[in-house]
Amino acid sequence: MKVGDDIDIGPNRDGTFIRTKIVKLTAGGDEVKSVERGGTFGIETGLDPGLTKTDKMTGKIAGHTGTLTKSVKIINMEVHLLDRAVGSEEELEIKPLSKHEPLMLNIGTSTNVGVVQSGGKKGQYEFKLKFPACVEKGSRITIARRYGSRWRLIGYGIVR
Repeated sequence: MKVGDDIDIGPNRDGTFIRTKIVKLTAGGDEVKSVERGGTFGIETGLDPGLTKTDKMTGKIAGHTGTLTKSVKIINMEVHLLDRAVGSEEELEIKPLSKHEPLMLNIGTSTNVGVVQSGGKKGQYEFKLKFPACVEKGSRITIARRYGSRWRLIGYGIVR
């Protein structure tokens, strides 16, 4: 990406993307003219700061205009459950996923609620997302279940 490039950022809650232009790029605390994949960098745009207020754009993806994967609200995954929940002092048994169960899905850098719509045969499940997301086939998505007041990692899924 270079200063002056047109980019899309999103998806928004309605599945659309915001189109804008890169005004400034920073990497390692220094202003740079271009960045490549890998590492962390900041993109400054001409967008109204109200769009980003209270982290409304946290977890969104950015890419050159027209290159981002279409956003979806339904995903199909091959689910792999762990033997026990991660992050708990006590041994929490991981039961199979059940229809209509809300789970926390980490898709790239964003978190989303996915409700189990169907599945179970050969580990294949369909999830309805609360918010649209961009996912590619083969992507790995972590799955967390609520135990008490905390979300605990229980497995991962591979997008089909």
